[in-house]
Amino acid sequence: MRVLKLYLDGRPAPLTPAPRLENGEVLIPLHTFCEAVGAEAKALDGGGQLAVCKGDLCIPLKQAETVSIDGVVYAPLTAFGEPLGLRWQAEGDSLRVTSGAGDRTGLGIGERPPDFTLPDLYTGEPVSVSDYRGRKAVFYMWASW
Repeated sequence: MRVLKLYLDGRPAPLTPAPRLENGEVLIPLHTFCEAVGAEAKALDGGGQLAVCKGDLCIPLKQAETVSIDGVVYAPLTAFGEPLGLRWQAEGDSLRVTSGAGDRTGLGIGERPPDFTLPDLYTGEPVSVSDYRGRKAVFYMWASW
């Protein structure tokens, strides 16, 4: 077991307790790490299963993935980091985590799409993104060129 110093988007972000590297896997103190990255660790349906949530996105953790060490719940970063858009590298005694926001395309969690209007494929009537504000919607777009 090796204790790691956390750097979040290039800045030191000391957590108590600190992340650990065990058997080649990065274990994160779940609650304090989630707070540091703007997420929340919470119980699902009042049961023992935990999830990491940010905005409308919740990533359930398998009970076998979490471990309690000295009363602190740890989880492998691989269990939820990538869906949250996090990238990480453990090297030496450092864990460097970046949000990846600078090199992504598309929208992030909680970001609104720009408003635009296109004709409905079947009726030809104009449909705008703003028609769906406040409601969950999936926009499937394709091109035939």
